[in-house]
Amino acid sequence: MSVDRFPGEFRIGVLDQNKDRVEDGAVQELDPKFQLLILLSGQHVFTIGQQKVDLDARQTPDALMMSIRHPTTLRHVESFGHPYRKLAIATPLGWVAEMGGLPRGLQGSGNSIRHWRPDKETVRLATQIIAPPPQAFGAQTGLYRMSRGLELLRRLLTQEQSAQLPPATIAERTRLHLLDHLSQPLNMAHLEHEMGLNRRSLQRQFKTAYGLTIRDFLRRERLAQAYRALSEDGATIAQAAYLAGYTTPENFTTAFRRTYDILPGILRNQTL
Repeated sequence: MSVDRFPGEFRIGVLDQNKDRVEDGAVQELDPKFQLLILLSGQHVFTIGQQKVDLDARQTPDALMMSIRHPTTLRHVESFGHPYRKLAIATPLGWVAEMGGLPRGLQGSGNSIRHWRPDKETVRLATQIIAPPPQAFGAQTGLYRMSRGLELLRRLLTQEQSAQLPPATIAERTRLHLLDHLSQPLNMAHLEHEMGLNRRSLQRQFKTAYGLTIRDFLRRERLAQAYRALSEDGATIAQAAYLAGYTTPENFTTAFRRTYDILPGILRNQTL
């Protein structure tokens, strides 16, 4: 494995090669640290202390996080893959604390492991670290890997911390984000990234808290903004339609009347 060492004991190791099945039994001493392993393809079986771990990425990528609080040993059992593609990121435990703390399940006083299947964005970042683009050559390769490694680490920790918040808290953060970006088109991929949840979980938690889907909430708030613009600011129908996110005054008028039981033109005339 090729390992890049950076200031502060931040390390990134990558391995990308064809590897026949090897049963070696090699032992590696592990000092206290936080470690992330992502296997994009292949299989790696090993033990940490008395716990057996089977990273199996023959069909889909596999990953684990480890909180090593006490020195222990890692014993390799077997590894293989055509190709065999693995990423390892290690940091001092103090780094993780400064980023918001260890994920649930890794917060005990002993050594602990969390095994999970990485999502598409995690796989994308891991792939970029293992095989940087051509423009990141020479000395820039290390810097590129460091920046992407930190981005990946922060993303995973933020995602874990968001998942641990009560649903209402995540829903409230989502609501405030939507209100702050009311005039912008809805970008669900960006919203998922900001909240650290996939689309289905985010929609479910939001609807549980507010009784509306995210799109219905946006539609209601934009129409309310248009109502205020018509009744308080004397906005034209076209301006109000734009505020509400409608491309034509006709569609806006239909939606406005369905919501407020009054035509926008009549409301505007009443307040002039």
